[in-house]
Amino acid sequence: MRKIQKNSSVFMDYKQHEKGFTFITVLCSIVILSVSLPLLGYLLQSMNSKSTYSEISVQQFFQFVRDDIIDATNIYVTNRKLYLVKPHENKTATLELYGTLVRRQVNGKGHEIYLRDVEGISFTPLPYGVQVTVITTSEERYEKKFAYY
Repeated sequence: MRKIQKNSSVFMDYKQHEKGFTFITVLCSIVILSVSLPLLGYLLQSMNSKSTYSEISVQQFFQFVRDDIIDATNIYVTNRKLYLVKPHENKTATLELYGTLVRRQVNGKGHEIYLRDVEGISFTPLPYGVQVTVITTSEERYEKKFAYY
């Protein structure tokens, strides 16, 4: 007598190769998203990120002034203006406060803006260079000393 075995391995092979999302996993992911998204919005609103725009722009201004001082052969300060003389090019550049802007002019002409939102600027002559002090409209104070070359 021959025993007939049921071919149960066909069903198990079919079950093992099944892949994909079930209805329960989709429901669970929807529930997780619906709970976490409002919390994420609240967390983003509660973050108090401080802008460093003012500090970066003043540091960039100091770089421009440094480059101008390196190019100049004579530097002097009068009437809250910084004069940078370049006799080989027959040019004199001035830096001054103009409203809430710091502007640069060459030979009294032009209007190049170096810095915005400035409440005050002062140029102090030093024995070895010049000190530049900038006060922004948000009451931040920045100072930098430049040496002559």
